[in-house]
Amino acid sequence: AVSWHHDENLVERSTVAVYSYSCEEKGSAMEGSNEQTLKGRDPAVWHVGLKVAWDIETPGLAIPLHQGDFYLMLDDLNMTHQHCVLAGFSPRFSSTHRVADCSRGTLEYILGQCELALQNLQTDSDSMALSLKSLETAVIKQVGEIHNEVEFEWLRQFWFQGKRYLKFTDWWLKPMAKLEEFWRKMEIMTSLVLSEVGKKEQIK
Repeated sequence: AVSWHHDENLVERSTVAVYSYSCEEKGSAMEGSNEQTLKGRDPAVWHVGLKVAWDIETPGLAIPLHQGDFYLMLDDLNMTHQHCVLAGFSPRFSSTHRVADCSRGTLEYILGQCELALQNLQTDSDSMALSLKSLETAVIKQVGEIHNEVEFEWLRQFWFQGKRYLKFTDWWLKPMAKLEEFWRKMEIMTSLVLSEVGKKEQIK
């Protein structure tokens, strides 16, 4: 099952296409389908859920997915609505096809963002102490946003989902190690900001 979400980092208004193949067993989900229709969603059958984004009043739809079904989210549907997947009893394989917006969400992009953030960190040539070049609000905010993006959109996602792919390839380990290194430096930058805030509070 997959909880409510939008598909991210896509070309605006581009189509999202999903092919679904569930290994239905004879006599399992389809028997008594008329009775199930009256009672509501058949828990044995996989479904795709659809609802208006961030709307807790309007009921959502649960659309059954049978073996070989294919569905499209056209135009702005992915922007205005959220979707989810409700698991059935049988194994299921799916293939999702999207048009990616490569200006964001790529490894090259996030490494560039990290380098941009770290431009505000400097090292004293004598003491080797670290300090911030600027305490301007816009600069601090930008670094904080990049820091969050690295942690929540890359590192957490990788260690939550990426481990299962290690038996196929370890290619992502080096880039993720690099991102962890950048993340640690941005943690230091956050500590330096808090330290400066503490100093100003003491002066007051």
